[in-house]
Amino acid sequence: MVVNSSDTSPRASVSYIEMKKIQLVLEFGENIDRAGIASIKTDHVRLHQVVTNLISNAIRFTASSKIRVITVKYEIGFAPPADDTCAPSSTQATAVTLPVEEDTKVWLFVAIKDTGPGLGPTEQAGLFQRFSRE
Repeated sequence: MVVNSSDTSPRASVSYIEMKKIQLVLEFGENIDRAGIASIKTDHVRLHQVVTNLISNAIRFTASSKIRVITVKYEIGFAPPADDTCAPSSTQATAVTLPVEEDTKVWLFVAIKDTGPGLGPTEQAGLFQRFSRE
């Protein structure tokens, strides 16, 4: 796999939503705010692809909702998740040591929340399976 590393702003990944009459809410976690991080070095193409896919799913599943709100939350951690989830560990909220050096390794966590009906147990089981589509 080829990784194209460059400085990336998460705010740039979700601009097309405004055309869909969806209220898009961007949230940035405490670690990002406290550390004063404006950009991270990452593969912006892959980050944009992942966020776009997650938002596309949220758009599809909110199509029948009267109120269409999609919240995208970015957070950083200074260690990988401690368990089998993709969420930052609860201890990472206090893990920021200021000032953060420029080459400090961070993990970017992205969470999408929407006003759709949610996933049932069967849909959840196939969520991360390759080529799974309902």
